Amino acid sequence: MPPTKAQRAFMERVKATIRTTLESLAQAHPGETLVGYALCTDDDLSSLLFRAITAEAMAASNVEDVLWQPTEWPYNDGDDAFASLSEELFAAAGSARNQRTHVSKSYRCLVDSLGECRSEGVFGEEVFLSALSTDPSEYMERMEDRWAARINAAQVAAERKKWIDKWD
Repeated sequence: MPPTKAQRAFMERVKATIRTTLESLAQAHPGETLVGYALCTDDDLSSLLFRAITAEAMAASNVEDVLWQPTEWPYNDGDDAFASLSEELFAAAGSARNQRTHVSKSYRCLVDSLGECRSEGVFGEEVFLSALSTDPSEYMERMEDRWAARINAAQVAAERKKWIDKWD
């Protein structure tokens, strides 16, 4: 089902904010190569922030397989750019008649925003993209797994799945 007019407007604001945060990241860490970008929320989709990691930060990390763990990523330069979107999600979550519908539709907007940014050339195929809850329920983990496979290049998705399968 295509997004509603309101969802499309929200997605366009998310995409613009992604671009803003990438500019902040590039200014704060010049010459570093982006390898991961994630939109982070909570289980009721009432907040929004981002995390990023570069090849250089990944090499310096003492966290094993850090690429697949966005909550461990060090960069959030310009995170305040998501403040108004986070407030919008908070208001929508608080007024939602059906919380599960709010979560699934809002999450899909985040994922579609990332996917559209990739198709518009904002992210290269080698960059791992994710939308995730920072303390996920099983429902959110299932959604993250499902959509991560769809918005990432086949090789990246396969490497992530291999890492996840190692823990099952």
